[in-house]
Amino acid sequence: MCCRTSRSTPWVNAENKVLIAQAGAIAPLVTLVQSGTDGQKEQAAGALRRLAMIAENKVLIAQAGAIAPLVTLVQSGTAGQKEYAAAALGILALNNAENKVLIAQAGAIAPLVTLVQSGTDRQ
Repeated sequence: MCCRTSRSTPWVNAENKVLIAQAGAIAPLVTLVQSGTDGQKEQAAGALRRLAMIAENKVLIAQAGAIAPLVTLVQSGTAGQKEYAAAALGILALNNAENKVLIAQAGAIAPLVTLVQSGTDRQ
Protein backbone atom coordinates (compact mmCIF):
# COMPACT_ATOMS: atom_id res chain seq x y z
CA MET A 1 0.00 0.00 0.00
CA CYS A 2 3.02 2.30 -0.05
CA CYS A 3 2.07 3.80 -3.34
CA ARG A 4 -1.59 4.49 -2.56
CA THR A 5 -0.46 7.77 -1.05
CA SER A 6 0.48 8.95 -4.52
CA ARG A 7 -2.85 10.76 -4.79
CA SER A 8 -2.61 12.44 -1.41
CA THR A 9 -1.27 15.83 -0.41
CA PRO A 10 2.48 15.01 -0.02
CA TRP A 11 2.76 14.46 -3.77
CA VAL A 12 1.45 17.94 -4.57
CA ASN A 13 4.28 19.82 -2.85
CA ALA A 14 7.46 20.20 -4.95
CA GLU A 15 9.68 20.21 -1.87
CA ASN A 16 8.19 16.89 -0.78
CA LYS A 17 8.91 15.39 -4.19
CA VAL A 18 12.58 16.29 -3.74
CA LEU A 19 12.62 14.95 -0.18
CA ILE A 20 10.91 11.71 -1.23
CA ALA A 21 13.55 11.16 -3.90
CA GLN A 22 16.38 12.05 -1.52
CA ALA A 23 15.01 9.55 0.99
CA GLY A 24 15.63 6.78 -1.55
CA ALA A 25 12.13 6.12 -2.83
CA ILE A 26 13.01 5.94 -6.52
CA ALA A 27 14.83 2.59 -6.57
CA PRO A 28 12.05 0.70 -4.74
CA LEU A 29 9.48 2.27 -7.07
CA VAL A 30 11.47 1.05 -10.08
CA THR A 31 11.56 -2.42 -8.53
CA LEU A 32 7.78 -2.33 -8.12
CA VAL A 33 7.34 -1.24 -11.75
CA GLN A 34 9.44 -4.23 -12.79
CA SER A 35 8.19 -6.97 -10.53
CA GLY A 36 5.29 -5.84 -8.36
CA THR A 37 1.71 -6.96 -8.57
CA ASP A 38 -0.44 -5.36 -11.24
CA GLY A 39 -1.70 -2.79 -8.75
CA GLN A 40 1.79 -2.07 -7.43
CA LYS A 41 3.12 -1.58 -10.97
CA GLU A 42 0.35 0.91 -11.74
CA GLN A 43 0.78 2.87 -8.51
CA ALA A 44 4.58 2.87 -8.77
CA ALA A 45 4.41 4.20 -12.34
CA GLY A 46 2.05 6.91 -11.09
CA ALA A 47 4.41 7.79 -8.25
CA LEU A 48 7.36 8.01 -10.65
CA ARG A 49 5.25 10.26 -12.87
CA ARG A 50 4.68 12.63 -9.97
CA LEU A 51 8.30 12.56 -8.82
CA ALA A 52 9.44 13.26 -12.41
CA MET A 53 7.78 16.67 -12.26
CA ILE A 54 10.97 17.89 -10.57
CA ALA A 55 13.90 18.35 -12.99
CA GLU A 56 16.53 16.81 -10.73
CA ASN A 57 14.29 13.80 -10.12
CA LYS A 58 14.05 13.17 -13.86
CA VAL A 59 17.78 12.48 -13.90
CA LEU A 60 17.60 10.26 -10.81
CA ILE A 61 14.68 8.27 -12.20
CA ALA A 62 16.50 7.64 -15.47
CA GLN A 63 19.70 6.72 -13.61
CA ALA A 64 17.71 4.25 -11.50
CA GLY A 65 16.77 2.36 -14.67
CA ALA A 66 13.09 3.25 -14.76
CA ILE A 67 12.78 3.95 -18.49
CA ALA A 68 12.93 0.36 -19.81
CA PRO A 69 10.37 -1.02 -17.34
CA LEU A 70 8.07 1.91 -18.03
CA VAL A 71 8.32 1.14 -21.75
CA THR A 72 7.46 -2.48 -20.97
CA LEU A 73 4.31 -1.32 -19.18
CA VAL A 74 3.34 0.82 -22.17
CA GLN A 75 3.80 -2.23 -24.40
CA SER A 76 2.10 -4.91 -22.36
CA GLY A 77 0.65 -3.54 -19.14
CA THR A 78 -2.92 -3.17 -18.01
CA ALA A 79 -4.88 -0.12 -19.12
CA GLY A 80 -4.00 1.74 -15.93
CA GLN A 81 -0.34 0.75 -16.13
CA LYS A 82 -0.16 1.97 -19.71
CA GLU A 83 -1.75 5.28 -18.73
CA TYR A 84 0.65 6.00 -15.88
CA ALA A 85 3.73 4.65 -17.67
CA ALA A 86 3.05 6.74 -20.78
CA ALA A 87 2.49 9.82 -18.61
CA ALA A 88 5.71 9.13 -16.69
CA LEU A 89 7.69 8.80 -19.92
CA GLY A 90 6.17 12.03 -21.22
CA ILE A 91 7.16 13.94 -18.11
CA LEU A 92 10.63 12.35 -18.06
CA ALA A 93 11.13 13.56 -21.64
CA LEU A 94 9.77 17.07 -21.07
CA ASN A 95 12.64 19.57 -21.15
CA ASN A 96 15.22 16.78 -20.87
CA ALA A 97 17.05 15.98 -24.11
CA GLU A 98 19.04 13.12 -22.62
CA ASN A 99 15.90 11.36 -21.39
CA LYS A 100 14.31 11.82 -24.81
CA VAL A 101 17.21 9.90 -26.33
CA LEU A 102 17.10 7.21 -23.64
CA ILE A 103 13.35 6.77 -24.09
CA ALA A 104 13.74 6.41 -27.86
CA GLN A 105 16.65 3.99 -27.40
CA ALA A 106 14.51 1.90 -25.04
CA GLY A 107 12.09 1.34 -27.90
CA ALA A 108 9.27 3.52 -26.62
CA ILE A 109 8.27 5.25 -29.84
CA ALA A 110 6.38 2.40 -31.53
CA PRO A 111 4.37 1.38 -28.43
CA LEU A 112 3.58 5.01 -27.65
CA VAL A 113 2.33 5.55 -31.20
CA THR A 114 0.23 2.39 -30.90
CA LEU A 115 -1.16 3.66 -27.62
CA VAL A 116 -2.10 6.99 -29.22
CA GLN A 117 -3.80 5.17 -32.07
CA SER A 118 -5.69 2.55 -30.10
CA GLY A 119 -5.56 3.46 -26.40
CA THR A 120 -8.30 4.88 -24.25
CA ASP A 121 -8.95 8.58 -23.83
CA ARG A 122 -6.95 8.60 -20.58
CA GLN A 123 -3.95 6.93 -22.23
